[in-house]
Amino acid sequence: MTFMIRMLPGVVFAAALCVGATAATARAETPTATVSFETAEGSSTMKAIWIGCTVFFQGKPHECSVSGLESPEAGMNRVSGMVYDLKDLSNLAGTYKAVGPDVVLGGGFLRVKNEKGVTMTLWTFKQMQELQVPDSGMKIELKR
Repeated sequence: MTFMIRMLPGVVFAAALCVGATAATARAETPTATVSFETAEGSSTMKAIWIGCTVFFQGKPHECSVSGLESPEAGMNRVSGMVYDLKDLSNLAGTYKAVGPDVVLGGGFLRVKNEKGVTMTLWTFKQMQELQVPDSGMKIELKR
């Protein structure tokens, strides 16, 4: 009986780890593209000017433009992201609304989704920065 009592905390801990790992695995997705962009010189927290938007889809870079994403800090900010559920490049264009933080990756990672079902997880290269999307959304357009 003493042996069982000493083993119980270990068994409970192992069970908790299994449940956590199952939840994370159930949410695991495979990115279909990546995206990156940065703010231009002269950007402020009130008006971020995003430049250099590139999406890598099916091994090729495609230029795009971003507007509406709020930068938490003035100056140079670089953003990267993983894109999910992108089957056709044209579906990348649209208005993205925040769907909350990425529950698998944690704080500092913003999850957004457009009207065509394309989802992105975005983050900055500066620690402790949180990106924000206004209620009107973040717009991405493809350049031809």
